[in-house]
Amino acid sequence: MRTSIAFAAVAAAAAPALPSSYTAGFPAPVISYSAGGRAVCVGATLPVQATTNSNIKFNLPTPQNQTQVSQIVLDNVSADSPFGQSITGPPSTVSGTYNIDSQLCFPNPATNGGSTSKPTTVHFLTHGIGFAKAYWDFAPGYSYVDAAADAGYATFLYDRLGTGKSSRLDPIQEVQAPLEVEIAQTLIQALRKGAYGSTGFKKVVTIGHSYGSALAAATATKYPDSVDAVILTGFSTNQTGQAPFMTALNLAVASQDQPYRFSALNAGYMVASTVISNQIAFMHAPSFDPALLSLGDATKDTVTFGQFLSLRTLSLRAVNYTKPAAVVTGNEDLPFCNGNCSARIAGPAANMIDATLKALFPSVPQNKALSYIVPATGHGINLHYSAVSAYAQILKFLKSNGL
Repeated sequence: MRTSIAFAAVAAAAAPALPSSYTAGFPAPVISYSAGGRAVCVGATLPVQATTNSNIKFNLPTPQNQTQVSQIVLDNVSADSPFGQSITGPPSTVSGTYNIDSQLCFPNPATNGGSTSKPTTVHFLTHGIGFAKAYWDFAPGYSYVDAAADAGYATFLYDRLGTGKSSRLDPIQEVQAPLEVEIAQTLIQALRKGAYGSTGFKKVVTIGHSYGSALAAATATKYPDSVDAVILTGFSTNQTGQAPFMTALNLAVASQDQPYRFSALNAGYMVASTVISNQIAFMHAPSFDPALLSLGDATKDTVTFGQFLSLRTLSLRAVNYTKPAAVVTGNEDLPFCNGNCSARIAGPAANMIDATLKALFPSVPQNKALSYIVPATGHGINLHYSAVSAYAQILKFLKSNGL
């Protein structure tokens, strides 16, 4: 979809009035429309209690400057490097109440035939590295929230721990993948119980992007009864592109790169350094509007070494999960396909994405499984012209499985 994006001087639509039941459970709720106006969203920072016994005690002090950040990256990506093993200590217990900035979005009655009935299925959206929750509602014509609303679904999107307006804690010892899995599980259970918006959702579809896909797969592995479908986007089990991806990001100390946004953060919080870094890591030309790349760089978000290093400790093979599962990845995805997801691989699978689906969800019947390679698309699917067609594949798959 080739949509010309003009971001300057766009007036925000007036916030709609909503019945109080929509805002229940949200402290100081903020009401807004989605990027394309197809959904009405209730936003707030939610207190979320979570505990994990599976964080890792890393023997790695928080970096103090850019030199140390860059060297840690080099140590991590060097061939046959013992770095990861040398700093990995025992499991550690982390517990607390975390501020998680969130939005719950419902189809807009004005674009939904006037209907005010609430959906019974919610899509739980977890963004990846380099973004915050706005990845899912990025711009008009590039919004999964809008597409899902048009299909009759509610969506729940949130800033992961250490990103956006959510809590930013110790970037090495606390902000790690295992704790993020427990935060996600707590939020999913709250949605089922009707804690937010007075709606106890009967079905929960968990959808991730990149690092968020790993969290989604880990949730299905540890809590197979928690979700009714799993959609992994921008993801595979192939690791050959991880070093090029980390190198492309050229991680910079966030407080130095964008001090007007991140001045309060220590050097353990990092961002992709330039718009060039973001293009190489996330995009595939000429399949995107340059204005979206510029917006992506202006709104880029933070990542920590705790997240990068703990990701490998997650168990992602969901052997006890039997419900619908899909893997949807751009053909030119750098981190998870080294730029070519269609490349032939050893074994019976047709490609890396098909192999990922079979490896992570071995108990899912074939008629409940989908692997889809998005043509002419890089890692950041939602910023490409192909975003809407990718959404259509996901939504068609869910409808075909009765969701």
